[in-house]
Amino acid sequence: MKQLRYYLLILISTALFATDFTPVEFNHLVPETQHRKVAPLIVKYLTNFHYQKKTVDDSLSSELFDTYFDNLDPSRVYLLQSDVDYFKKFRYQLDDMLNSGHLEPAYDIFYLYEQRPDRGSPGT
Repeated sequence: MKQLRYYLLILISTALFATDFTPVEFNHLVPETQHRKVAPLIVKYLTNFHYQKKTVDDSLSSELFDTYFDNLDPSRVYLLQSDVDYFKKFRYQLDDMLNSGHLEPAYDIFYLYEQRPDRGSPGT
């Protein structure tokens, strides 16, 4: 049993010393061409073929806005109220942006979230 502990200690020590703890930097994500093309199609399918026949309007846009922030930072620890306030200008525009394939605000919000130093993410 002592020998097993000794080998486990050596294995764990070797793994720790061999691991590269250098932070990985991620580039700012941007929507790709196919994302811009698919977004309007998704809106079309939601309005025409979804079983609930969702209407993609300002009301759904506001709901998407809140849901995105809630899912991204459910504990409200990493994004500041000032961050949410800054992006509120898009609250009632997301429907129009999805229809036109303009997805940058969602990517910008995610990028801001990823850059929070207290989040401990690889990009920090």
